[in-house]
Amino acid sequence: MHSSHGDQPMPVQVADRQPSPRQIDLSSDAGRKADDARIYTQDYGSFLHPTPTDDEDSGAADTDPELARYSVTAMMTPTSFRSLIRFYSFVPITAFSAILFFIALRSFLWPAPDADTDTFALHLGLAVLGAAAWTVSFALRVPVYLLSSLGCRTGSASTPFVSASFQVFIEECLRLSSLILARLSIRSKLRPEDPAFSRVWTLALGWAAAEVAVSVYQGYGQLFLYSDITSLNSPDPRRFPHLTDADLFYDTEDISIEEIDQILRIRARTELEALYGIPVPDIPVFVSCLLRIDSITLSVALFLIISSSYLPNLVQSLPAEKYPLQAIQATLPTFLVVFVLRTVLSFSWTVNVLPRMGLHAASYMSCMFALGAFFVGLGRWDAV
Repeated sequence: MHSSHGDQPMPVQVADRQPSPRQIDLSSDAGRKADDARIYTQDYGSFLHPTPTDDEDSGAADTDPELARYSVTAMMTPTSFRSLIRFYSFVPITAFSAILFFIALRSFLWPAPDADTDTFALHLGLAVLGAAAWTVSFALRVPVYLLSSLGCRTGSASTPFVSASFQVFIEECLRLSSLILARLSIRSKLRPEDPAFSRVWTLALGWAAAEVAVSVYQGYGQLFLYSDITSLNSPDPRRFPHLTDADLFYDTEDISIEEIDQILRIRARTELEALYGIPVPDIPVFVSCLLRIDSITLSVALFLIISSSYLPNLVQSLPAEKYPLQAIQATLPTFLVVFVLRTVLSFSWTVNVLPRMGLHAASYMSCMFALGAFFVGLGRWDAV
């Protein structure tokens, strides 16, 4: 998840305090971290420096829901955190097993008749092409979000929806582009016995493998954001009463790098919990495994659907054409349907919708959509 803070406010003079001669040096690592922490205190100032109330003074703060949720997470011990990491290992194992399952499924149910032409090197190249196409779409996510933020008002609720729409459009364009670059063709009509079927399948698995690998890596990174709360140096912001906005902006003399790192971890956890609606360690491993299976299934399904519109029209295009423009134009109706359905699905994973819908409901909805699209793709290839 990416956030946009807009323009940074100008320095504000604090009463009875002159700026320290020791300014923040943004060219250094410590200076950059301090500047990020300063921005964080401006966005989450009430969280870092909560205003005491009469209820808190009377000891009623223990019943606060937010504090109670933080306290539950803070009770995690080093042993329980290691167990959590071990349980999360089921996610990469499940993803790898799902990819092997789809390879075996195609090999046993729809074996390629021309084994001599379908060499390992050919399929490896198609898998790399699919992985490269997804990598390009992943690299464009941050620029797409930033451009969407510029096109919308600062802090507008429509920014995630606009960004999701553009991201889906780019992904589907790259999916179609990978089919074009693969230079696939069918002999007469769509049949699973055609070599193009197995090649499209491999292209889709390469796309899915890259997506799953990055997702698993990000999942471990999100879990390790909670690793420091298992120690006595818990990053509870109440431990840093001297860490004021003025200190963060004017002076870093009294702020250690460890404290700044802890504040930035709090920021990342706050954003993730705002997206998911729950702390990341509370997400069941089963849901994470289901999401990885969904992404693999959906990748194969969409490649089958798009190719089922592109390849038959490619046969009818003129051989002398340098680019298959006729086939691309004939694929546009299917492309638009896929784009609309995927855009609607992606809206359920935005920060405006997911916390209200719930992670479980969104995961099950994605699973149903992926399975439905998978059988549609098989039907278009006359494989069921």
